[in-house]
Formats: sequence, C-alpha cells, structure tokens
Amino acid sequence: MRRERLGERAQGAVWRLARDRGPELEPRPHWGRSPGCEVADNITLACGECKQRNYTSQKNKATHRERLVLKKYCRFCRKHTKHQETR
Repeated sequence: MRRERLGERAQGAVWRLARDRGPELEPRPHWGRSPGCEVADNITLACGECKQRNYTSQKNKATHRERLVLKKYCRFCRKHTKHQETR
C-alpha cells in the first residue's frame, strides 16, 4: 500500500495510506511507472572462471541484443573476473 505525506509536525512527517483518501480525491492514473516506460528484463551474471551465478541485474533486451559482460568480484574465486550474462 502506498503512503502519502500530509505535512510536517514537530515529531516528524504525518503519513496516511492511499486507501484512506477521501472519495473527493480521485486515484492517481499511474502508480508505479511513467507512461511510455519500457520494462527491463532481469538477467543473471555468471563468473567466467568458476561459472557460479553471483549477480543479478536488469537489461532492456529490445535495445541491447548482445550479452552483457562486466568485470565484477567473485567471492568463490576471491578475485575480480569477467561475469557474463547467462541464458
């Protein structure tokens, strides 16, 4: 449930839940994303040496077709290695 900020007081901010909004207030049209926002896909990155899947990230596959390769720390190898996107 989403919270809205009502105002400031000496103790701190006053919050109320979105469901507590009165009937005179209409619900907002876009609660999570901006209109036209493209959704990214979750990907997993695996170590190039030990093949352990250590990291997750997001990537827009419509605009970036090639596999993502990053140099990251592998806690199993205990060194920095190339991590490649897995399928």
